[in-house]
Amino acid sequence: MKSSPEANVLIVEDDSNIAELIRLYLEKHGFSSVIATGGMEALKLLSGKDSGIDLVILDLMLPLIDGWEICRWIRQHSSLPVIILTAKGELQNKLRGFDLGADDYIVKPFDPLELVARVKAVLRRTGNKAERIELPGIVIDLCSYVVKVGDERVELTPRETQLLGTQIDI
Repeated sequence: MKSSPEANVLIVEDDSNIAELIRLYLEKHGFSSVIATGGMEALKLLSGKDSGIDLVILDLMLPLIDGWEICRWIRQHSSLPVIILTAKGELQNKLRGFDLGADDYIVKPFDPLELVARVKAVLRRTGNKAERIELPGIVIDLCSYVVKVGDERVELTPRETQLLGTQIDI
């Protein structure tokens, strides 16, 4: 986790009123945030070289690319924590969200203070790990699963990259 601000949260929500409410509560509790109003915008922010995003709050019902696809993409490319925040409260949707790799699932309407508490809890569970390990000639990015030796990228699976990161004593 970052020291100041506490963490940078990407809010993926097409309802501007809900997005702004979440942003205000997060900022009141020491977080910085970025809002993406659709799936394409979210993927563009997440796929940036160094997005600086520490956690994603993700609505499922989005224009063009839905939250399911975004969650799937995140899990294929990083270990970034994801909290699904949606009106889809049926059990099969919750199970699907967890199966795709969501760290938490909150149904709308929601209490903003509970959301902040869940953000803090997820970051406590996931944020204490080093996200990037840099040694002379070697860089291991545990969020994007990129390993470089010198200027050359080493092709490893996300699991292999995680295992490598846990074996290095820094």
